[in-house]
Amino acid sequence: MAYNFIAEKIGVNDVDVLCAKLATVELCEFFPVEVDGDRLSLGISIPFKVMSDPRFASELTDVMTYLVSKGFQVVDLFTGDPLGAADIAGLPARISA
Repeated sequence: MAYNFIAEKIGVNDVDVLCAKLATVELCEFFPVEVDGDRLSLGISIPFKVMSDPRFASELTDVMTYLVSKGFQVVDLFTGDPLGAADIAGLPARISA
């Protein structure tokens, strides 16, 4: 089982830079949903088994901060709510509860 998000961005996307950043992430899984011209949709899956890892909170906070700061609209697929910058700090505790 896993907790899932989708991150979407319309506009200029540097896929190589994004891939390089996401390659440093070890606990979260990413997969392309749509890559079409100026639209990029990225699935994000966080396995429940990694939520007890001591690196989990830091890694999730870092990657979500990066995506939001780069203009991605991140949506929590469990609640259907968009993720804003103010929501990121409490995210690891909320989804691992």
